Amino acid sequence: MRFQLLICGLIVASSAIGQEDIFSKSIANPPIPTEWKKAEYQVAKADSPPKIDGKLDDPCWKTALHGSGFYRFRSNDPVKEQTELWICSDRTRLYVAFHCIDSHPELVHAHETQREGNFDNDDMVGIAIDSQGTRRNVSEFDVNALGTQRTQLEGGTAENIAWAGDWRAAAQKVADGYTVEISIPFALLRHARGAKNFPLVVIRQIPRETNAEIWPYIPVSAGDNPLNYLNDFICEEPLFRSPKPLYLPYVLGTTGEKTAFRAGMDIKYPISPSITGLATIFPDFATVEQAVQDLSFSYTEKFLPDHRPYFAEGNSFFQDPYLFYSQRISQVDGGLKIVGKQGRTTVGMLGTTAAGLDGQSSFATLMSQDFGLYSQIGGAVLANNQIGMPANRVAQISGKYGWKKGDRET
Repeated sequence: MRFQLLICGLIVASSAIGQEDIFSKSIANPPIPTEWKKAEYQVAKADSPPKIDGKLDDPCWKTALHGSGFYRFRSNDPVKEQTELWICSDRTRLYVAFHCIDSHPELVHAHETQREGNFDNDDMVGIAIDSQGTRRNVSEFDVNALGTQRTQLEGGTAENIAWAGDWRAAAQKVADGYTVEISIPFALLRHARGAKNFPLVVIRQIPRETNAEIWPYIPVSAGDNPLNYLNDFICEEPLFRSPKPLYLPYVLGTTGEKTAFRAGMDIKYPISPSITGLATIFPDFATVEQAVQDLSFSYTEKFLPDHRPYFAEGNSFFQDPYLFYSQRISQVDGGLKIVGKQGRTTVGMLGTTAAGLDGQSSFATLMSQDFGLYSQIGGAVLANNQIGMPANRVAQISGKYGWKKGDRET
């Protein structure tokens, strides 16, 4: 379950806890708050980082911010299996620990062992962080009961460890459930200089339950727009690292009946914490494992994800496949791209070119402007030219309007 359905609420207890009683044997369901009020939580400083092994025996958890009493998401029904949470940080990383209590530990289910795989039927926990304070997007870090990781980064950052950076997690089975430890570099979140506030929400998924469990509380009245309910988690000011270009070069040589040499490079540059620029020169797409089209018959075109690094980065800013489908761009000798969101303005710009008998050049620009949490106006201009094919030109203007009155969202 991806939880782009987020955000926060109520009830935290912060205390020094001894190692001998870090696991509570039972946790009562907290009362459902009669109203929601925005709160601010102070994340404890970790004097020494934890060893990420899934065992909650590190000294930092004794003084970490401690949360207990999870709630149902989109429901006020009691939670059957409770969870404890600890959060602390230093100037480089955010650390999170879970104790997932289960009265039937033999029913804890987790089979996905491939990173970025499908967790829909696994017991899992996760944390979602709005590191850029947009109240519209989050970065998500999920871990199942086996310790398998899944990531989705805000700003359209592709799940490419070489470009995005990595984070760590581990899980352990215990007598009354399972435990998880997570370590997330602040640099991975691409926060602004001087940032201390990291609004977040945590979630636990139990496949045999109908609703996910969350902490802090999100009122049922939040509906499909819980972003209004983000609370503030204040950390020690992280070290700020100035944006630097990242390079992915390649060299390919072949010999035999014919000798050939080919070299190319992908370049990524974070223009700002929320805007990314990319360039590609003779990219090597031949080694990229793409999604496989099934053989079932259909009258309509099927759209597959594009894992080529240049197209995967920032693909969330080109989300309408009927308007722009990158798989139709098969030939690329070079390209430039800018994607991201600055304040209320979202931009996605892409251009590619390729020479040869079937040469192709493509251009796409999509921009939008937010008005409040519910309204948006945008436009797009696209062009595609390929030798032997009719030129293709498309322009579009779109928008949506919405408002909230009381508990009603329209």
